[in-house]
Amino acid sequence: MVAPDDGMVTGAVSTATSRAFTHTGDEPVKRLHYAREVRRLALVVLLALAVPAATSAAVSPRISQSEIAGVQPGMTRAEVRAVLERRGRLDRLEGGLTRLAYPQLRVEVYFRDGRDAAVDVLTWGERYRTAKRIGPCSSELDLRAAYGSLRRTVLPGGEVAYHLGRLVFDVRNGRVLAVVLGRGTATPYLAANSLGCGEQGG
Repeated sequence: MVAPDDGMVTGAVSTATSRAFTHTGDEPVKRLHYAREVRRLALVVLLALAVPAATSAAVSPRISQSEIAGVQPGMTRAEVRAVLERRGRLDRLEGGLTRLAYPQLRVEVYFRDGRDAAVDVLTWGERYRTAKRIGPCSSELDLRAAYGSLRRTVLPGGEVAYHLGRLVFDVRNGRVLAVVLGRGTATPYLAANSLGCGEQGG
């Protein structure tokens, strides 16, 4: 009789002990799963944020006498799309102009109807800068301090276009709104009619 009792007690103790270990073992496992899930979600968020940053980082932020964002006057539509790594939105405008618009990059490229060669390249993006760190959102004072006396064209609406070689800086209320690279007679007016510093493209 003693043996069965001992066996029952032993079995009960073993079962209880097993349950105790199982119970106490669950918590670390749950915490481990939770920590892994948090890390996984954090990685997903970081990757999502990194994709647009990496995409825009691939585009040159330079403004010069020969290019804006790597796009040069004279480039074909195919060449522009290759440089900016996307097709862009095609808009037909008045005055025989066609525009390839890249709102996310804050870049626009203009063509004359019937010609596959860019005539003007425009940006209103703050990340684009000349060698002297001037670009959209720069102050008029900084522009003049960097480049001295510049030829000016007064535009409708009180805006002023400052000419620096092939570059035109559109200024309103003391701030550069957009920069255009080109030599067409319409170049200053393209800047005046574009989106400006801080505005979101559609």
